[in-house]
Amino acid sequence: MAGMGDGGAVEVGEPVVSYPVTEPNYALISSFSPDDDPGLAGRLADLEREWERARERVEAEQRRAASRPSISLRGRAHLDTALFSGSALETGNFADNTENGTKFRRTRLGANGGMFDVYRYQIEMDFADSRASFRDVYLEMTDLPLLQTIRIGHFKEPASLEELVSSNHITFMERSVLNAFIPARNVGIQTSRHNDAQTATFAMGFFRDGSTTPPTTTNQNGGNSLTLRGTMLPWYDEASEGSRLFHAGGFYSYRDVDRDGLRFRQRPDNSFSDRIVDTGLMADAVDWHLLGVELAMVHGPFSVQSEYVKALVTREEAADPGFDALYVEFSYWLTGEHRVYRRSSGRFDRVTPHTNFFRIREDDGSISMGPGAWQVAYRFGYIDLIDASVDGGRANVHTMGLNWHLTRNARLMANYVHANRIDEDASYLNAVTMRAQFDF
Repeated sequence: MAGMGDGGAVEVGEPVVSYPVTEPNYALISSFSPDDDPGLAGRLADLEREWERARERVEAEQRRAASRPSISLRGRAHLDTALFSGSALETGNFADNTENGTKFRRTRLGANGGMFDVYRYQIEMDFADSRASFRDVYLEMTDLPLLQTIRIGHFKEPASLEELVSSNHITFMERSVLNAFIPARNVGIQTSRHNDAQTATFAMGFFRDGSTTPPTTTNQNGGNSLTLRGTMLPWYDEASEGSRLFHAGGFYSYRDVDRDGLRFRQRPDNSFSDRIVDTGLMADAVDWHLLGVELAMVHGPFSVQSEYVKALVTREEAADPGFDALYVEFSYWLTGEHRVYRRSSGRFDRVTPHTNFFRIREDDGSISMGPGAWQVAYRFGYIDLIDASVDGGRANVHTMGLNWHLTRNARLMANYVHANRIDEDASYLNAVTMRAQFDF
């Protein structure tokens, strides 16, 4: 399932020549005979021959262009700021490293393209936190018999609707607490396909845990995994281009644990605070299974989305724990847009405002403005990391969001987060976070 980007493109290499070619009117030509007007009939025949030569030149240029890689530059920048308050800041229960701040959450630069019509590639690096790290770095082969698409490299494993939506398009600034269990990107090979009607998708991949910072190396002590995901689209309104739809999906992952052990932990819907739940290192963990269910519905400007996951861990020296998490989110477009769904990969994509934000002065001195696209949203998340001999904590998180899409490639975001750690101290944390982002 390709994520080739949908921003602007800068083509590198010899440009493809484009000829404005129009089909000749054969009916008109056949209606003339040399006896009618020999000169006109001859000129029409000459035009037909010229059109054939022009078409041959276009086809030759297209074949030549397909034989060499195309390159499109891509990038994104997400600038975040956060303000905190709450009992946790005073007690230090889950806020040892929580403080107000501003930072670039993501600053990515990369390229993607294709060659020979059936190959696609992407290379993307992130330079946030004063270090370079790999994101999507892969080669993809398409239009294959039976398998349809094969991807090899470093990319996201096929798990979780929320995770597979690009950070440029997610409804909230951060993904939910459920993300504590989602494997995200690893090195591996994946096959994916969809049916002809694009109402069902399937993906399966084999992966190995590895470092995201150069030089990237996989773990030699285990860390192997098998991940599968399938989706269905029982309802999709073709007439409105998907403004009404219902999505259902599920995923499963078997994961071998390396000798370094296993640990689950998560921040409360922001990237500035300390973790709200943490199992600590389970050094005797052997392997674990991840099962997840996805549901989503879009009805015009209104949308609801939810996921539930269960993580079952096998340990050598202690009882086997099971952890779970869920979220449910609601969103509404005040300006009438609707969430865009990419049927070929079973995930949500970029929204284009009906009208970009602008403010200009007309010739008569009046002011004309465009509103952009405005979206409000609410999400409830819950995570439980307490079972058997593990006490990683329980928490619920309420997040409210306001998004202003200036254009399809730029938006401003504001989130209010209220997080509760469910323990004897009933610690809580309040946060106001904001983001300015653009991508190309």
